[in-house]
Amino acid sequence: RYEAALSVDAYSHATALLLSAQYLELGVGFRESLGVSLLNTDFSVQDVSLTARYQSSNETVVSVDTNGELVARGVGEATVSVRYGDQNATLFVRVTDAVASALILEPQSRSESVGAVLSYRVWAVLSDGTRKDVSARAVMRSHDPAIASVQSSGRVLARSSGTVNLFAYYMGMQAQASLTLEVRKVNDLWCTPGAVNISKGLQKRLSVDAIYEDYTTQRIEDGLDISSSDESVALASAQGVISALSVGTATLSVRYGGAVRTLTVYVNESKPTRLEWINSTASISAGMSRQFRALAYFDDGRTEEITYDALYQSSRPDLLSVQSGLLNAHATGAALITLYYGGLRLEAPVTVNTAVITSITLTPQTQLLPIGYQASVNVRALFSDGRSESLNSDLIYSSSDTSLLSVDQNGRFSMLRSGMAFLHVSYFGYRAQIPITATNATLYTVEIVPTTQYVAIGASVVYEAKAIFSDNTELDVTFDALWQSNDPQKLLIEDRQGQLVGLTRARGSVEITALYARRQAKTTLYIY
Repeated sequence: RYEAALSVDAYSHATALLLSAQYLELGVGFRESLGVSLLNTDFSVQDVSLTARYQSSNETVVSVDTNGELVARGVGEATVSVRYGDQNATLFVRVTDAVASALILEPQSRSESVGAVLSYRVWAVLSDGTRKDVSARAVMRSHDPAIASVQSSGRVLARSSGTVNLFAYYMGMQAQASLTLEVRKVNDLWCTPGAVNISKGLQKRLSVDAIYEDYTTQRIEDGLDISSSDESVALASAQGVISALSVGTATLSVRYGGAVRTLTVYVNESKPTRLEWINSTASISAGMSRQFRALAYFDDGRTEEITYDALYQSSRPDLLSVQSGLLNAHATGAALITLYYGGLRLEAPVTVNTAVITSITLTPQTQLLPIGYQASVNVRALFSDGRSESLNSDLIYSSSDTSLLSVDQNGRFSMLRSGMAFLHVSYFGYRAQIPITATNATLYTVEIVPTTQYVAIGASVVYEAKAIFSDNTELDVTFDALWQSNDPQKLLIEDRQGQLVGLTRARGSVEITALYARRQAKTTLYIY
């Protein structure tokens, strides 16, 4: 864990102004809407986009209207100053001569379950070979809304079985994707965490996975029906964001696809006393992304991960921008990343270096996969300075034969029938592939490695999950299984650069569960 030059202290400034984007690179003619939020002293957030004042340093490069609508006018660099009351913020804009030459709607082909709420990304391919995510500004349509309809948010609601074509429109261009829907029974839901301890006035994001009758799983990011036994204590949105309103206990019932899972929310008066990075980094290469994660320590002895519940700012968004803890490096230099949560702040200095990607690799390099079971690959980038890093975002997966090999937008794939097909992975022009061959083996058991173990507090344990099949083959399903610790206060499980790591936080015993294809494996960790 990177510790040097980090600072934590009570954040006493009156307010701060937060922008939806801190750095933009646009082609001439592109438009972008800027969102502005006011961060209050109690860390509540207020949208002030329509009442803030905007000014461009160079109207010939980028113009901005009273609503924060940006238009790229000419090649060059400019800043957009935003003011609300006595608070100021700055957006850096670089306009290039690249023009949009094509539009891509991703994923271009997918199979999903009826009832799912699906996200798509729309990319404009520019004349300089780069791509720009224009999902927020593109218009999407369905040729048969009875099968799949497009919501006002741009997400797609899967309504009935069948195949439908989806279309995206942007700047006079059109892209198309195919969506096949089938009725699949949801047998169960898997919620992480299994119980929620949260301080009054704060929020916590709940992860929900649907477990289908064919053993496959899917992370549900929208379309959840969550009811509370006491709405004066806690509420939850359709995206799984829990809001703690008053001290007390409430039971949340999470419903999706006919399945129901309940969990208890405990709302208390505790306050965070200290923040800590889990996996901050001192250096990142230009053009790369890196997910920061963070913990909060509370005065009642609790420890909570707050990565997706905190607010972030960068001192140099033209070099390094950040959103929900995800860093995007644009140009070489140094920047200070600041996290705000519960009246505290946490800082990490980050340097953007000049190393460039030379290739991407996939592990394993070949795969035997029983029909109907899910698997995934680890994707790593190799750099010119000899380093390698695990890649988790902006990856595009595809199959050489969709009738044999099915793959979703998160890289989980399965074989549909006997045969061999190639899994293709691309990352901003870098490509790699591996052959996947189907077998007829059936699942025998799932094991967690290591088994029962004794470790000192503060130590880390690397976990793996292995699926053992009837033909005695083994499949690494570490990142295909659903993991849970029965006491996150003692053990926090995280993905750290392609390894599943358990971080010990307090003494005692913890039971760890891994679920794969409706088979559970358990192990116990004793922390002394």
